[in-house]
Amino acid sequence: MRVLAAGERCAVVGLGANIGHRFGFLAGGLARLARSEGITLEAVSPVYENEAVGPVAQGPFLNAAVRLRTTLPPLALLERCLAIETELGRVRHLAQGPRVIDLDVLHIQAVALSTAHLRVPHPQLLRRPFAWLPFVEVWDRSLQDALFERFLPALEARAPEGIRWHFGAPEAPSTYEAFGLKRLERPLLLPAPMQ
Repeated sequence: MRVLAAGERCAVVGLGANIGHRFGFLAGGLARLARSEGITLEAVSPVYENEAVGPVAQGPFLNAAVRLRTTLPPLALLERCLAIETELGRVRHLAQGPRVIDLDVLHIQAVALSTAHLRVPHPQLLRRPFAWLPFVEVWDRSLQDALFERFLPALEARAPEGIRWHFGAPEAPSTYEAFGLKRLERPLLLPAPMQ
């Protein structure tokens, strides 16, 4: 079991981009998270490319996830993510439309929350392979998180046989290709650690 410092929790933030220099926007979002007070990055997933999900035709997304330690309360973490989106030029004019950057709080250790502005675990996490596969690759199962253990069976039911839960990485390209995902070989910033 892993023990964090007093006041700290682990969280996973999903990153996505489908306008302009997509990889650069993901890297910019990650770098800004790393420089944020009360946030320490721990692991970054590989980057995946996938077709967009939304009401309008748009280009494919690059998606990744980052595990971090934070002393920020959930809504403050969300506010920091939204501020980073604004810093990088995101303009919200169409729900699920094209965007230069998207930072979604996917999960916060031992936190279940539903407000007008934030729901954790993210309500779409289990429905979207481009979200849960990067999540699986960075989440640390040695954390004491009864909430995660409760929704793990639903996650495992959607995950293919090729997911290695000890490290999180897919066993073979067929694991993610089956879900229409293409994994980029270029790391975003840091490799996900082998635990």
